[in-house]
Amino acid sequence: MIQVTIVGGGAYGTKIAEKYKKFDNVKIRAVISRSKPKSDIFFGIPFIKSGAKWKNNFGRPGKNDVFDLCVHQNILLEVLNNLIHIGAKNFILPKPVALHKKELDSIQKLTTRYGLEIAVASQWHYSDLIKKVGKFLEKNKNKISQVDIVFSRPFDSYRKSVYNSKTSFLPHIIQILHDLKLIRDKSNPIIESVSDEQIKIKYSENKLIHAESNIAENKKTEVLKIFLNKGKEPSLVADFSGILGPKGFITLPKVIVGNKETEIKEDVLEKMIEKNIHYFEKPDLKFDILTLEKYLPVARQIIRTIDNSKKVVGIIGSGIFGILTALEMAKNGYSVIVFEKEKEIMTGASLVNHGRIHMGYHYPRDKETVIQSLKAKTPFETFFGKSIIKKINNHYMVAKEGSLTSHKDFLSFCKKMNLPYKISWPSDLKISKEKIAVSVKVPETIFDANRTKDFLLKKVAKANNITLLTNSPVVGLKKNNEGFTVNYGSDNRDGITNCAALVNATYGAINHINNLLGLPLQTFQYELCEILVTSTPWKNVGWMIMDGPFFSAMPFGYSKNHLFYDVELSVLERVVGKFPNFKYGIDYYNTKKRREERFNQYQDKWAPWIGELKNYKHLHSMYIPRIVLHKAEKTDKRPTMVDELIPGFWQIFSGKIATSVPVAIEIGNKIHKFLQRKA
Repeated sequence: MIQVTIVGGGAYGTKIAEKYKKFDNVKIRAVISRSKPKSDIFFGIPFIKSGAKWKNNFGRPGKNDVFDLCVHQNILLEVLNNLIHIGAKNFILPKPVALHKKELDSIQKLTTRYGLEIAVASQWHYSDLIKKVGKFLEKNKNKISQVDIVFSRPFDSYRKSVYNSKTSFLPHIIQILHDLKLIRDKSNPIIESVSDEQIKIKYSENKLIHAESNIAENKKTEVLKIFLNKGKEPSLVADFSGILGPKGFITLPKVIVGNKETEIKEDVLEKMIEKNIHYFEKPDLKFDILTLEKYLPVARQIIRTIDNSKKVVGIIGSGIFGILTALEMAKNGYSVIVFEKEKEIMTGASLVNHGRIHMGYHYPRDKETVIQSLKAKTPFETFFGKSIIKKINNHYMVAKEGSLTSHKDFLSFCKKMNLPYKISWPSDLKISKEKIAVSVKVPETIFDANRTKDFLLKKVAKANNITLLTNSPVVGLKKNNEGFTVNYGSDNRDGITNCAALVNATYGAINHINNLLGLPLQTFQYELCEILVTSTPWKNVGWMIMDGPFFSAMPFGYSKNHLFYDVELSVLERVVGKFPNFKYGIDYYNTKKRREERFNQYQDKWAPWIGELKNYKHLHSMYIPRIVLHKAEKTDKRPTMVDELIPGFWQIFSGKIATSVPVAIEIGNKIHKFLQRKA
């Protein structure tokens, strides 16, 4: 007869003891627990406080002695070692067995060294429900498009102090997915969100699998759904949440296929115990038992999931800088979460700008901006390919009067910085040449913001390990032991997740995000800017009059329209401070009457330079709160800067958009090194 010693007299140990008492071929020899169990189920069973005292009472464990460990994961290895020390050989270990590779390696070494026989307690592994779902999957293996599995239940404060989302239901979920052959030994789990109360993961190798473990939901849910042929409704629903009362089942686990519902009447714990008893009665015979050896792929998958959950990278802001950084981190194998407060990506400064891929002509008074722009041009153009418009007649013109840079100094600056140019006048533009000291044609290109957006969305969709959360403004940030806790709003409800590293790529909201972490705030110059979208007869013509209170026009990507900008008139408001506290919002300025009044001002100011402007039509305006360095008027410098404000938290101050490609690589390398050091 098998003699079982239950190690741990808590809720699970009590439940297991009750099940063991139903079997005639097993005897509960003792219960080892730090404190005396309260349940009557242990009445008459010797209560012992340690393995050493067990040995004092019963001597060295025999071949029929089995120790069923019903203890918490954080003391499992310690308890196992103590029992091995008294000569125990036969064990039943609870999932997840190990949370770290080092723990799992230690248990494997102990098993080999001492010749241990170990079974793993996993009730669903033996369930008829799993077998029924498995047959359905085998029959439809080429039709499966998506699988969703959710295990959730409200935990009280005590249980939350003992378990979290990774140690509660996640081991069950991964065991089920593995038993159903939906994931493989080396499948890579992507973390969609993670906190103490909830973890969402996905697999997207051959089919899309979503899994969630949640200990904060009000409703108990233990459901697996299988979708075939990309259908919107599940073809199979497996409900694991049967309830067993004192007098039998209150509700039964069931499988629903189409309109047919099949209830599964089985006590999965009893079935598991029966299998384990048979195994220890005849360990040399081949039973379908979840031994430690068979469980190892599941254990490694759990550990891989936990490890990945500790290396989630959060990107706040989904402009070009944010998305490119997300892609770079995804390329390095990390799970990435992008938080965006708007409904779509690239609605801010990445869209509302001239689209010019700067080479530096614009900044004759700041060498740093020129050097950054030149280095960034080729990587940006190479990456974005068809989004780049290269065939453009682009001209810079220096005004005879009012320019902060003379035409001689401008040409000297171009030569010094190796900026190519050709003295030439823009075609199709009736410019008052008498007002211009010099006009040069330059090889600067532009990008189409809408094509760039579509290109990036496809890249994000292809990168399976990026979770893009739109309509999700970050409303709270807190430093924690493993990184940062991020609170965010969404359409349905508020969300929370942990991130090991964070990147603030919000441009105009840099201080707002930093303030949530209590970081020191910088003083910036905020400018509420308007760019006019205008219908003109020009084709692929771009021009700018510089260097002062002048104006420019650039093609609006591949469209037939042009973008007008005036150094004075396009800045609707300007404030210096920690936040963009403008007097009026965009709605105030974006009325038909005010737009028409401002366009008339453009026409009046530009008319002496470009008389034909009177015939052009203003279509609509785009607005953006622009952020520039305070007290930079002398040089007009616009550098891109990456700073790690505190360990694991980076800020991108974005100057020129073209620098986004090299900056993404730079910050990707920094985060990778940071996470490696942390690991």
